[in-house]
Amino acid sequence: MNRMALAALAALALTQAAPAARASDAQGVFAVEGIATESCSIFIQERDLKSDRYFMFGGWVDGYVTAINQYNVDTYDITTWETTDLLMALIDRHCRANPDDEFIGVVAAMAKKLNPDRLRAQSPVIDIVAGDKQGKMYQEVLVRVQQALIDQGFYTGAADGQFGPQTQQAIAAFQTAKQFEATGFPDQITLLALLRPGP
Repeated sequence: MNRMALAALAALALTQAAPAARASDAQGVFAVEGIATESCSIFIQERDLKSDRYFMFGGWVDGYVTAINQYNVDTYDITTWETTDLLMALIDRHCRANPDDEFIGVVAAMAKKLNPDRLRAQSPVIDIVAGDKQGKMYQEVLVRVQQALIDQGFYTGAADGQFGPQTQQAIAAFQTAKQFEATGFPDQITLLALLRPGP
């Protein structure tokens, strides 16, 4: 088991002890546990070192997301396609511009931004294979990918949640338009550009 997985288990264990993710006192204040009390500058320092503490930040994020998934109403998964590595890269980008921000505040703001696009119910997980690249994706997310490709004029098929040759070609065309490597595989950067465009 890698360091990120161990840290995630530790963070998850902490969140399981809490009665509810939204619990707080009468003033809406709650205690923040663990490494999330650190500043962005400490996060950047530890990320640059790839230290054990950096992997604790990642584990804390995984635990926080899991707690939201468990306790948030009408929620199956708030990170519909985003990996921990992508979340950490986005946190890094924010923190380098705002080193005095608190890590917990950055993660909470990111979760708020992810919330509207969450999976509200469980979705089948399907295999995605394009050339030598392979992965897994919620079928509902693939439907969203296909619809975004339709909306942008790259795909003329149905948004049916099936990863066939036409979907793969549409993704490759989108990647070409964005000057990405045209693999036809919906990697994290492609999904970010397609499903979350903008700054």
